Amino acid sequence: MNSGYRALLTFCAITALAVVAVGFAFSRINGFRKTGEESAKVWFYNLASKRLYAAARDVIPPDGNGVRAIVVAYPGEEADPAKRKIAYLEKYTPELKRLLEQLKARRPMTEKIPTRDSQYFQDNTLVSSVTESDWHPVNSVEGKTTTSAWRSWVGPGGERPIVCIP
Repeated sequence: MNSGYRALLTFCAITALAVVAVGFAFSRINGFRKTGEESAKVWFYNLASKRLYAAARDVIPPDGNGVRAIVVAYPGEEADPAKRKIAYLEKYTPELKRLLEQLKARRPMTEKIPTRDSQYFQDNTLVSSVTESDWHPVNSVEGKTTTSAWRSWVGPGGERPIVCIP
């Protein structure tokens, strides 16, 4: 093999290694900038099978038979599935779900984008307990009662429940 060809192969090998190293370094640095929200999970509840499951935070309820579940447990018992309780369930009206799906897909919007604390968002976020079949706007009297009931629960040692994440 002549020396010119060998030098060219060496140059190509070094360049390829440098490109791989820069790519690896970039992916690591980019990974440090992420907030962790990309892989965050929340609880969902399958209304048909009556089971909890974890789903990505950006899933818009209802997802098939699944609605978002606010799950609580007493401090120190969060990891024990038998000790967790569903505080309440949450879903969106078809109108709000459509709007949120448009936003998620980054489609052009003609409507005004409501904030989470806006009247529109509150009127179109529905809540229910696991034992109820009726759904109520979160800002209604019934909705406020449903979303706050778990805050009065008291554990055997007088502790208050905390929200659990998967």
